[in-house]
Amino acid sequence: MRGPWPIVAAVVVTTAACAGSSASPATHRARSTTPAPSTTTTTGAALPCGGATTVPAAVRASPVAGLDQNPTQYQVQNVSLARSDPTWARFDALPQPGQEGVYQGGSGLAHCAAGVWTVTDFGTAAVGCPGGPVAPPPSAVSADLGIDCP
Repeated sequence: MRGPWPIVAAVVVTTAACAGSSASPATHRARSTTPAPSTTTTTGAALPCGGATTVPAAVRASPVAGLDQNPTQYQVQNVSLARSDPTWARFDALPQPGQEGVYQGGSGLAHCAAGVWTVTDFGTAAVGCPGGPVAPPPSAVSADLGIDCP
């Protein structure tokens, strides 16, 4: 078992070198004399319901269109928040690799209320449009999220 040790040692040395190469935040501030123009930093915690990063968990737990029945067959991607009202999000549920013949996929909307994302609509056509089973989002939100109704 002598063979693996040099590899393990190299990994440990590499990991230690990488960990040691990051400077503390104070060091970075000392080097930067002016902030980048028009840069704003917004953390997920500052956004409603934790922002876009928390939408996938809500989608996988949602009973809308049976999303909670097959959460391993799809991946939640392309999550975007409406600029006019970040309590609204759009997402795509796309088949996991190898699940294309089993899971069709689609797009959906989620709304943040009382600190919780809730999927409001999901499907392959007319998602978020008037006349469906749920009320559509405000028109400014529809425009922000690229909802195109027939």
